[in-house]
Amino acid sequence: FCAGRLFEEYIPAYEKVFEGEFHPQGPCYGSYRYAWAMWFGLLIYSMSGERVLPPATVSTAESFVYLRRPDGEALRLGDDYNETKALYTHKNPFFVPLFLAAAYSGDALWSSESQKQFRREYLIPIAWSYDYYDEGSCGEGVISPAVYLIWDRLSPLGEERTLPSGRYFDFPVGATVYNDGERIVLMKIGCLWGANHDHLDTGCFQIYDGEILASDSGVYDSYGTPHRKNYTIHTVAHNCILVDGKGTRIPCGKKEPKTLDGWLSEYGMAKVISHIESDEIYAIEGDLTEAYGETCRSVIRKMKWEPNRGERGILTVFDRVDPLDGNSAVTFLIHTQSKPVIDGNVIVINGKNRDLVCRIQSPEAFKINLI
Repeated sequence: FCAGRLFEEYIPAYEKVFEGEFHPQGPCYGSYRYAWAMWFGLLIYSMSGERVLPPATVSTAESFVYLRRPDGEALRLGDDYNETKALYTHKNPFFVPLFLAAAYSGDALWSSESQKQFRREYLIPIAWSYDYYDEGSCGEGVISPAVYLIWDRLSPLGEERTLPSGRYFDFPVGATVYNDGERIVLMKIGCLWGANHDHLDTGCFQIYDGEILASDSGVYDSYGTPHRKNYTIHTVAHNCILVDGKGTRIPCGKKEPKTLDGWLSEYGMAKVISHIESDEIYAIEGDLTEAYGETCRSVIRKMKWEPNRGERGILTVFDRVDPLDGNSAVTFLIHTQSKPVIDGNVIVINGKNRDLVCRIQSPEAFKINLI
């Protein structure tokens, strides 16, 4: 009965949710749900010797490698509990999903990345005054001494691979992530909204260079807080576009889709028009009109990251917005960790060790509002 439901209902859903090898609900809840999918695959594989998961479901592990920051934490995307309450991650957010992916596939890269994040304390109850067996890694994190020992060498490891600095992740998210071990640049179009722990961040970008320079704002400390409902998940809390102060549409009143068909048909937000990945240029262009249909005839966002230009690289963001009301105010949002310094068309965001310099290229008439 259980296996039948998993094969008939979950496998088709996995094929779409993980199709682009990037979970719509971000590195926290995305990796958490990914781990449960891998549990299913591993249990069947352990009993039958057959790998039944769609290949893209397994290779979604790659996105977690790209989303891991050099300080050991994950890039902030969607609801993120690492900031506030997940003590058991200890700056090792992807040990469990990468361990399970390596056990299932034998991929040496994922095994190596998981071991970088492994701590022996994960297998000991009441470590650091925190009972992992009660509400830590052996429960929510789905790992235990028995699981670790049984699956650690379930699949023989192949040769370890090296990854390019950046790559594009296709539908349903549609995002490019650059990560050279120091700098991370996220350029997300957001084709389908993932509801639940996904945010209304169609067309967002983020920049990290040894520290957060341009990121989301707000904090996720509980699912039901007024702060989350009224701010954190909304477009205004991300590096996106507002039109007359309004963000993107909110599909189905924030309700989660009940069926795969419903998700595919009712939660569309954008389309990727083109993308480029090369040593010199990582670029993505998206049509965001569906997300902004309540206020605009058309919205196009182009993002281009050139890692070898300037001192530490240059990100160019170009928007072409056609509002329904020609008098509408179009706002380009950028969120910072410190108070910016404004000088004409230049905005300087001072970090602890790095600065982010923003230059407004167009239009000629603009107004900078510091909030």
